[in-house]
Amino acid sequence: MIKLSLFKALNNFDLDINLELESFNVLGVYGPSGSGKSTLLRCISGLEPAKSVHINNQPVHELPSDKRGITLQLQSCPLFPHLDVAGNLAFTQKHCENKQTSLTLQYVVKTLELQDLLNRDVQSLSGGERQRVVFARTLLAGQKFIMLDEPFSALDWSLRFKTLTKLNELAVKFNIKFIIVSHSLKELLFCCDTLIQLDKGKVINQGASAHVAKAIYANDRQTPLSLINYDVVKFDKDYGLYQLQLQ
Repeated sequence: MIKLSLFKALNNFDLDINLELESFNVLGVYGPSGSGKSTLLRCISGLEPAKSVHINNQPVHELPSDKRGITLQLQSCPLFPHLDVAGNLAFTQKHCENKQTSLTLQYVVKTLELQDLLNRDVQSLSGGERQRVVFARTLLAGQKFIMLDEPFSALDWSLRFKTLTKLNELAVKFNIKFIIVSHSLKELLFCCDTLIQLDKGKVINQGASAHVAKAIYANDRQTPLSLINYDVVKFDKDYGLYQLQLQ
């Protein structure tokens, strides 16, 4: 559960939000560039002031950022240039305290398919590879409340969707709550069960993803996507095909 009240004067408008969500696994924050999405995450994490922030019925707005049990992955998160990928991940796992999850280095590397990158110099990574390593580091910080600001924008669509599917898996298996910011509604619909829509600093829609998306498409007169809920039964490696079970 998340409950917050915040007000912050920005250049072109005021970020004025009162929000209460009882339950979600992956919450998407959608809106055009400059609508206040990133500032919202900064207020929740404690990098910007907020009137009140409650996480799981606990007030955290008076706590410093490192005591809130929240990990915020910003759009640009540098890696240690003097360490290889394995060293960056090991450093995070060793030095982050008060871990709330049982995620291991081995599990994260396997889940995000980073085996071939472990011995690479971080300077040699592509933008997409770097984002996957940063996400792995975020998971290894061990917190149960993770906020992601445009985390996979450098990945091609195929790999991006593959990575997005891991959010639900991680949320359910390790009881992690994710908040992901994006200006791509297609991306958010692929992984989020709940959506909020921001416009000029205010929440104008909130609720189940399909309902909010329907309102967005109707108001913006966009061509809607088809939403199909399914479970993956198995993957045929020889032919690169999934067998799906429709819900």
